[in-house]
Amino acid sequence: MSTDDLELVKEGGELSDDYYIHNYVSGITYCYFYNTDESSPCSDVRVRQAIGYAIDTDYIIQVVWTGEAQATHEVGASSLQDYDPAWDTEDNYYQYDVDKAKELLAEAGYADGLDLVLNTTSGNSNLAVVLQALLAQVGIDVEIQIMDQAVANQYKESDHSCWDIGINQVGSEDFMYNAFDKAYPQDKYSWEGTAGYWVDEDLKNMISNLLSVEGHSDEALQEVHEYTVGLALMYGIANKYSNMVLKSGLIPVLSSTGQNIYYGAFYWSAE
Repeated sequence: MSTDDLELVKEGGELSDDYYIHNYVSGITYCYFYNTDESSPCSDVRVRQAIGYAIDTDYIIQVVWTGEAQATHEVGASSLQDYDPAWDTEDNYYQYDVDKAKELLAEAGYADGLDLVLNTTSGNSNLAVVLQALLAQVGIDVEIQIMDQAVANQYKESDHSCWDIGINQVGSEDFMYNAFDKAYPQDKYSWEGTAGYWVDEDLKNMISNLLSVEGHSDEALQEVHEYTVGLALMYGIANKYSNMVLKSGLIPVLSSTGQNIYYGAFYWSAE
């Protein structure tokens, strides 16, 4: 349903007496990850952190998704079962701070700026353009490189120096530990390490522990969160809102753990 059509069923709209909108957070997280190979400036954690501080998530949500998204402070959605709401108020998730970004770039030897290549697909081109504009404010000149994901993976396999930042989407409809497992796999690609070439046995073991019945705990989840945020291997931006238009009187009662509604799972209210 188009944005214009949604106006018809919003409160006060032409069809609002007969229909209403059920709004929920998508389990797909829009994020970007870094090339940590030594051939890229992003191999320096200070550069990765600087890029994080240069990102104005609220601005991105308004410009790219016209406000129809929710900021995240991880690579998983806040609707996931074991997402910790405390993460949303932490000071260490690279809150927008241009001065801090410039300071870190200077410490890394890039006081006069640097050039980076951002790789993405055509579906994320608007997000890429906004990231390009934000990074320009701290002296980072971004070249946008758009290609099919399969082609990009072949490209990245043959030449680790051909990109620096990659826009990605991580999906999980149930638990944060699955989002971690999808974001940082080290045995999925034809090259060694994660999507950004990061090789880390400690991280691999921590996530493996999270995936086990015995190892999953709030403490173990927090350990992975703090570890990956500190390394700045990837940055979660937002989860889009999904809208379902329902007939007045139909109340959704059954959803997945990712807050997605199972179609047909409703009951009728006389109100």
